[in-house]
Amino acid sequence: MTCTRFAEGQVLCKEGDPTDSVFRLLRGAVNIIRELDGEPILLGRVCAGQFIGEMGVVENRPRSATARAASEVEVEILSPNEFLDQIGDHLSGPRKTFFIDTADPSKRSETDILRFVETLPRLAAKFQVYLGFNLRESTFIARTVGLTAPANTPQEVLAYSKQLRERLGIDCVVIHWSRHAVGNDSDSAVCVEARFTDNPQISTGAGDHFNAGFCLGRLLGGDLNVNIQLGVATSGYYVREAESPTLRQLARFIETLSYEEKIVSR
Repeated sequence: MTCTRFAEGQVLCKEGDPTDSVFRLLRGAVNIIRELDGEPILLGRVCAGQFIGEMGVVENRPRSATARAASEVEVEILSPNEFLDQIGDHLSGPRKTFFIDTADPSKRSETDILRFVETLPRLAAKFQVYLGFNLRESTFIARTVGLTAPANTPQEVLAYSKQLRERLGIDCVVIHWSRHAVGNDSDSAVCVEARFTDNPQISTGAGDHFNAGFCLGRLLGGDLNVNIQLGVATSGYYVREAESPTLRQLARFIETLSYEEKIVSR
């Protein structure tokens, strides 16, 4: 590892470049910028004590944004192996949750996917690793560990999620698709039916909203069933309303679904 200084306005790393290092910001502030239709969009600002580029190393993908010094900064530059060796060492108590969304692995080479899969047990030694994806995306990861995709029946996908979790050496696998979501950890196996709508207002981003709902449940201390239920509800609200729900809207939506379920069961 090396320490380097950047002057205000200098670029630490550029969107689209290979992720060959992680920056730990020791002093100063860095703007995170992404281009949209040729225009720079400020996504946020990183301050001292935070990392830049860590998810690119974990997921073995190119830089997702440009990092530009907002002031004079000093950084520690870690190689991918140095970062993976150090990450989590300063944390005490039970392993913290590390949720990973693979995005779309179909655009990655088999070598890239294999490197990602090989990284997972190293993370699992220090974190509770949760891996989430839709059913189609899961097949690209499964191939590297010798599994084939099942038919999309709930019980078959549930059994497949258990095999996938065990072969990857992680704590939990969560798989979602239009009709169901399943999850498997060391203590439980859960299948939740997603209330289907014939008139979705939007579908792009539904998986991201499932992940957001799932992580909300995890932060609130929910078990696997509760977390998946919240994931399904958050995604369900989003595709119906074409916007992300507030906590109050999400609670009302869940109440509505529960009421409709009681009516149907009578």
